[in-house]
Amino acid sequence: MQKTLAPNPPLHLQIERVPDLTVQPFKPQLGRSSGHATPPSPPPSAHPKRTVLIVDDEEAVRTLVRVLVERRGAQALLASDGVEALELYAAHSAEIGVILTDIHMPNLNGLGLIRALQAKVSPPPIVVMCGQLDERLLATLTAEHVACVLHKPFQISEFEAVLALLPAPAATA
Repeated sequence: MQKTLAPNPPLHLQIERVPDLTVQPFKPQLGRSSGHATPPSPPPSAHPKRTVLIVDDEEAVRTLVRVLVERRGAQALLASDGVEALELYAAHSAEIGVILTDIHMPNLNGLGLIRALQAKVSPPPIVVMCGQLDERLLATLTAEHVACVLHKPFQISEFEAVLALLPAPAATA
């Protein structure tokens, strides 16, 4: 298992499934004007960058990662592909502290999303979650300056490295 903490090359973690986690499905609310599903806005948090944008075409993965993120006090926004992720990023960029994305997705894949985000001014750290990772893809992700790479399926203990990229919650008085 390769573990590197430097931002470049990316942190590559070998991770396994979490058997004891109960998840509840995300139920989108229909928008009144367009009829398209719109994700709920996260409630205001004590720190504006404590939201994680989770991008994966598999609903079970999005739900599992959302639960892990929320159990640690952060907010989550969910997208099923790169196009939806860019729309959510445009609407919530001031809140997003980390972006977690799969690579293999329809419409706009993870690599296209990464490149579109890297073209923006000061994008948040981008973490890739990938089930099929080879040396060529790892080299490409390194060149794109992703913060780290998580090999699916993953363990909660190794997922903590991703959440460490978020700012600490503000102290309450």
